[in-house]
Amino acid sequence: MVSGIIQDQFGVSCNEKPYAHLEEMVHKHTQDIDGFPNERLHTLQFLSNSCGFENLLDESILQNKLSLLQQNFGAVFEDLGIIYESAVQEFYAGRLKLEKAQYSHAQWFPEAIQRQVYISDVFLGLRASPHFIVSVKRFHQNRPYLLRAAINFKAFNSLAENLRIGETGSAFILKWKSSYFLAMIRNRPRGKE
Repeated sequence: MVSGIIQDQFGVSCNEKPYAHLEEMVHKHTQDIDGFPNERLHTLQFLSNSCGFENLLDESILQNKLSLLQQNFGAVFEDLGIIYESAVQEFYAGRLKLEKAQYSHAQWFPEAIQRQVYISDVFLGLRASPHFIVSVKRFHQNRPYLLRAAINFKAFNSLAENLRIGETGSAFILKWKSSYFLAMIRNRPRGKE
């Protein structure tokens, strides 16, 4: 009887350890993934606080700031722009020609102009490639404007690309409410239980 109890407890313990390890691994990666857009937002906030509005209106300085961001973060920051409440991008730094781009019909813009900081969902937008927007609202002469950065989704997605559970598991980034999280699925080969 004692042997049976010990064997049962050992079996329970052996089954719980892999699940506890998996749960801890998912939790750690979820924190990393959720932190990615927030870190980019904090970087943009620092940029807006340290540069001064007049400096950001000089496109050569704006381009220089984008180059510094790209040197430090790689291709994560695709471009920078200044957008007024009229939804027109007045100043732009980046590889595309998005000066005077109109964002009044962009799904993210109305919410972004109402909030102090904003992180959008992933979308294609004017550049026709997956990205998301981080923006910081500031005021100049009582007029609101956004300092906006496009964040390359491939860099964000690479956080989950190489995660695996065994030989057949996969990881996906999902968004629920305002947080990203990691979903890990163990795929079983067909015909095996």
